[in-house]
Amino acid sequence: MLHKCCNHVNMQQLNTWIRNKQISVDPSVANAPDPICKACQVGKAKKKAHTKDKGTITLNHAYPGAGVSADQMEAGYPGRMLMTRGLPSTQRYKYCNFWVDHYSRYIFPTFHISKEASDLLKSKQCYKDFARHYNVNIKSI
Repeated sequence: MLHKCCNHVNMQQLNTWIRNKQISVDPSVANAPDPICKACQVGKAKKKAHTKDKGTITLNHAYPGAGVSADQMEAGYPGRMLMTRGLPSTQRYKYCNFWVDHYSRYIFPTFHISKEASDLLKSKQCYKDFARHYNVNIKSI
């Protein structure tokens, strides 16, 4: 359960945290045999070598906005939605979209309660508005 809550961190690191009392768990857990995580095993089984392109992803992107990647993750532990005014929200986000500029390696995250396509489109528009504010013209996503 700790492994999953810590976003599938490797077991050696998790055991080190337990031994250093950075996580309040019975220290004998760190000396027990490491459990096997089904999700991590599936990820290892599906790994493939990338043989199409020998260069880096930034090779053909010589300025900000020339190339942008997007990815989405599901939170291991849902967090509270950010509020800048008023009372704290009772809603929790469970999904996050990341927009990564290949040239500058800038990461722009947006948090969502659901995994609907409308949330992805709102996230994309939010990123485009952010880039436009800084005079960055996005060529390809």
